[in-house]
Amino acid sequence: MKLVTQVLASRYWAPYTVGNHLPFDEKVVDDIYITEIYGSNFSIRRIMMLEFSQYLENYLWPNYVTGTSSHAHMMSIVVMINEKFRERVPAWQFNTTGALANYATEAGYCSDECKTALSLPLAPVGLCVKMDLPFKKLPEHFPGFFQQMLEACLLEGSLREQTALLVFLNHCFNSMEVELIRDQVKHLVSLAMWVSLQYAVDRAVLDVVDTAVLNVVDRAVLDVVDRVVLDAVDRAVLDMVDRLVLDVVDRAVLGMVDRVVLDMVDRAVLDVVDRAVQDVVDRAVLDVVDRVVLDAVDRAVLDAVDRVVLDVVDRVVLDAVDRAVLDMVGRAVLDMVDRAVLDVVDRAVLDVVDRVVLNAVDRVVLDVVDIAVLDAVDRAVLDMVDRAVQDMVDRVVLDVVDRAVLDVVDRAVLDAGRREQELRSVPKWRKYWKLIQKRDKPELKTKLEWERRFLQRLMIRFMKILESVPEDGEVNNDVVHYCERFLELIIDLEALLPTRRFFNTVLDDCHLVVRCHLASLTQRLEGNLFSQLESE
Repeated sequence: MKLVTQVLASRYWAPYTVGNHLPFDEKVVDDIYITEIYGSNFSIRRIMMLEFSQYLENYLWPNYVTGTSSHAHMMSIVVMINEKFRERVPAWQFNTTGALANYATEAGYCSDECKTALSLPLAPVGLCVKMDLPFKKLPEHFPGFFQQMLEACLLEGSLREQTALLVFLNHCFNSMEVELIRDQVKHLVSLAMWVSLQYAVDRAVLDVVDTAVLNVVDRAVLDVVDRVVLDAVDRAVLDMVDRLVLDVVDRAVLGMVDRVVLDMVDRAVLDVVDRAVQDVVDRAVLDVVDRVVLDAVDRAVLDAVDRVVLDVVDRVVLDAVDRAVLDMVGRAVLDMVDRAVLDVVDRAVLDVVDRVVLNAVDRVVLDVVDIAVLDAVDRAVLDMVDRAVQDMVDRVVLDVVDRAVLDVVDRAVLDAGRREQELRSVPKWRKYWKLIQKRDKPELKTKLEWERRFLQRLMIRFMKILESVPEDGEVNNDVVHYCERFLELIIDLEALLPTRRFFNTVLDDCHLVVRCHLASLTQRLEGNLFSQLESE
């Protein structure tokens, strides 16, 4: 293994082969992690050899890129930092003062920059081995690396990896004097983390309450809204339906009425007209006929008949001629007169009749139609209209009502929550709380919310793993080690003033100490160290 590390180091990152290094290859990082770190069950000896070869300073961190580097790359950095802390070598910055500097000078290194190379036997004495501070020299990718590490802490994976991440996180909290680390860690333990405090009731209970309240409110609101809206809609719809129905009915009724009325009117009018026309025609025709006939008759008859006979003949002839002529003339004249008179009479009569009839018919028809037709039309039309209107009204009205109701309900429920109690106890914290909410940028709200709830979610994950340990039977040693490292993290967070101030409230709200005390691991032989840590 030592030979493999030396070969890879000389090819890719060793400080004494700087001019001959091969280009960075992410596959090399993945292979080293799988074979030398994860595959060896996090063997300290192999990790130590990688650390001695400056694997972190010269290869891992200079080639880390936020968003593109793999999980193995991130875990390799975490393991290397943990190894530095285990060896008590400065991980974040160099310390070239005191006994360490004197020892470095005696070892024969050329400058103060190389005095931290005390544990690198790979380089011969007298050779300048430059060790630049990796994170301080390339700090731009550290926030992305830290975020990737936090997300990995909540993933389901190997407990060995999770334990290494907990150890690294503990080192970060204990290194808050370093500005680079403090800028990332402070978001996890600030006053804003109280957003994760539980309410007076559980979220599930609050959802049930909201649902029950909204059901009652929605019914009452919809009843009122439906009555008002549907009344207005029904009126508008019925007006339109009445117009359409009456148009159809009027056409049908007028067609029938016109036929009946015209038959009756024509008969009466023709009787009157015929009488009047015949009298006028008879007078005019007779005058003409009499003159023509008498002239012709007089000429023929006067010669043989005297005037006395003419009087008798005139009467007889005129009667016969009048009858014949009147029959012929009367028929033609009456046809022409009837056509002209009936056109004028029909128009006048129909106008009067339509007005009278329609007024009476509309009243009767509307009563019958409204009852029969409108009932059927109302059911079909109003069903469709009601559905469309109710959907639109429900969406608009319920959105407004739900927001108002939920605000009132949530305030009443949340006022009794733990956060509200804490803010009441220290009024100045309420001022800071409001200021934090005001300064939060909308585009960063999701990320900030995730960071503020991180420790609570981590504790919930720990309690699930802890409660998975049975009272009897075999237990995985990785589970025991994970629980022990987690308690060490909690103890260190409680020991530091910058982290204890607000974290202690969240810790108490999660009842973590009580659940650790009641856990089955405390009753097992494997949980001896866990019990000691829990008692602290």
